[in-house]
Amino acid sequence: MRRLKIAEQVASRLLSEMPALQQMGGDATRYYVERDVAWVLEHLSQAIALTDPILFHDHIAWAKSMMVARGLKRANLKRTLELIAEVLDEDLSPAIYSSTITMIEDALQRLDTRTEEPPGVLNEPGLHADCARDYTEALLAGNAQAARRLVREKVRIGTPVADILLHVIEPAQVEVGRLWQINRIDVAQEHFATAVSQDLMSELTGCVRTNGDSGTVVSACVEGELHDTGLQVVNALLQLNGWATHYLGANTPKLAIQMAVRRVQPEVLALSVTTPYLAWRLPDIIAGLRSDPMTAGVKVLVGGYPFHVSPSLAKWIGADGTARNAEDAVLLAGNFARV
Repeated sequence: MRRLKIAEQVASRLLSEMPALQQMGGDATRYYVERDVAWVLEHLSQAIALTDPILFHDHIAWAKSMMVARGLKRANLKRTLELIAEVLDEDLSPAIYSSTITMIEDALQRLDTRTEEPPGVLNEPGLHADCARDYTEALLAGNAQAARRLVREKVRIGTPVADILLHVIEPAQVEVGRLWQINRIDVAQEHFATAVSQDLMSELTGCVRTNGDSGTVVSACVEGELHDTGLQVVNALLQLNGWATHYLGANTPKLAIQMAVRRVQPEVLALSVTTPYLAWRLPDIIAGLRSDPMTAGVKVLVGGYPFHVSPSLAKWIGADGTARNAEDAVLLAGNFARV
């Protein structure tokens, strides 16, 4: 509740100081400004809890990149951070207040550095790189039929399904996300591309049958996390490597995850978070599993963008391990099952 009040206070002052913002966004401006301020506060509070500013700095860099790509002024973000520093004092201990202000001041200094577009991955040489580029172009053109034809042709000529997942679909989705971030495509195009890729992944793995010789895994995204394409790739690779998989998908509540683990009794629970400020949900999930004798022994494998940014995050939340990509996730799950 405190964060919501701070977001409201900062938004009110920002809009009063910058009336051009109100004119740009119309009636919905206050909602979006409060939402964006709340996101900054979520990342800031998580950085304080971790005593690690890296996730906060990464979010500010992302926000700056987004604003620059959309023609917004960097001064809006700078003033937002300044106003947060002015409001943040009432409920904080002196030590936490001092470290919080230090993080904000550091972020303000970083705003003056040059904004670089996040690099693309499709120009790099690699296995099936040409197909990945053609597949991405088809998705961005809204041509689902062409995208499906490319993938099905790969299957027809005997390309392993794992290669298609790792070297065609996954890099295409990474590029789609990058293009949305830098304002080259809109949300509708991003959603379309994701829907086509998810349908194809289901098609590629729909006929895979496994007796679970490698083990059993439950996979889920935490509550609030709607981006599950990466976890779908991991789940598909586990299927292909002999795992019995129980895929719960996006936006799965804590209680549903815990009940699934109790019912299925897997060797491994794979949890995914793409949105950094949702990572705070993980410690509570893991602690709940550890406190229950029926689920205490499950190995928890975590992955997603926040763990790439902050190497210490997986250990801090109590996970047994984290993987940087889908291939590493399969290897680590195998190691867990052999313990």
